[in-house]
Formats: sequence, C-alpha cells, structure tokens
Amino acid sequence: MDRARCIQRRTHVDAMTCAILSCGLSVAGCDRLSSKREETRVAVDEAPKHEKESRLTLTGAKVLLDRGGAYDRVCPPNQRPPRSAPGCMDHHFYVFPLVPEGWTSSAEVPAWITCSGNVTSLDACRARVAARTADGRPGDVSGTVAVRVGDRERFGRTNSGWEKAIDQAVEVHQLRPAPRGPVLRLGDK
Repeated sequence: MDRARCIQRRTHVDAMTCAILSCGLSVAGCDRLSSKREETRVAVDEAPKHEKESRLTLTGAKVLLDRGGAYDRVCPPNQRPPRSAPGCMDHHFYVFPLVPEGWTSSAEVPAWITCSGNVTSLDACRARVAARTADGRPGDVSGTVAVRVGDRERFGRTNSGWEKAIDQAVEVHQLRPAPRGPVLRLGDK
C-alpha cells in the first residue's frame, strides 16, 4: 500500500504507520526518515554564519569558564504541585562563551555552550563543561544548536532562558554576543 492511499483511508492507521509502510515498500521514499543528522565542522569564529545546521563541531574553540551566565526560572513556593501532578517545573539555564584563541574582550563572542541534563548550578555546569571540553584550552567542541542569539527578536518567539543567561553574562562580564551566534547543548556521554 503506498503512502497516499494509506493516508486516504484514514482508518485506524496514523501518519507514522503510513510512513513506515511506505518505507517498507520504497527504499527511496525512506531517505528522509532514515537520514542521520550530519555534524558540520567550522572554525568557532565562523559559527554565526552557519544558521541552517542543527549540529556543529566548532574547531579551535576555547571555553571561557570564568565568564559564565545563569538564569534560573523557579516556581513560586505556592505554585508547586504535588509530586504526581503536572504543573510548574524549575528550569536552569547556564552558558559559557566559546571564542577563538587570541580572542580579546573587545571582540564579539561567536558561540556559547550550555549543559544538558539535570544541572542545577553554574558551578556544576562549569565542571561538566570543563570535563567534556579541553578544560579552557582551545580544541573542538561539539553539540546540537539549542537556540541562536537574537531568536527572541524574531516574530512569535519569546525570551529563552539561554538568552537570559547570555544577558546576565553580558552584563556581568562586559561581553558582546555575535548576532545569530549558536548556543550549543553539550550532550551527555
């Protein structure tokens, strides 16, 4: 059964089942479903120019572990639901600048790195980033793009916690974020 006929029937078969059925009948039709995300390697100072990529490896990237920013969105005590009920959840956002070797504070920060997982303090994120990168020395840094600097100015977007963490780092450390610089999410290994 081809995908079009499958969707036409609209019985108890959902769209994913249709895609899987058509995939089994046509290998060419499955390229989109089975394509693996490619990771693009670019120099850290070129990161803002690569807006279409969802995974990046930034070469020659130095993490400024002493210039992090934080934003904690915590629930007010009176809005915390019982353990089993959905509701307000605490969210923690931490970022550190990624810069090329020889970077000076008058230059823009081309990219940022953030922690993923259950990290609840800037120091814990700093330790995780240091352990997974070159510990402040230039090297390759990889991750998925969480957001980009300036996404909040785009129509229909709200301020993300990462952008608020960047705002805090900018204010405290007098940094200049590059427009459209990516925030890479450091994955767990």
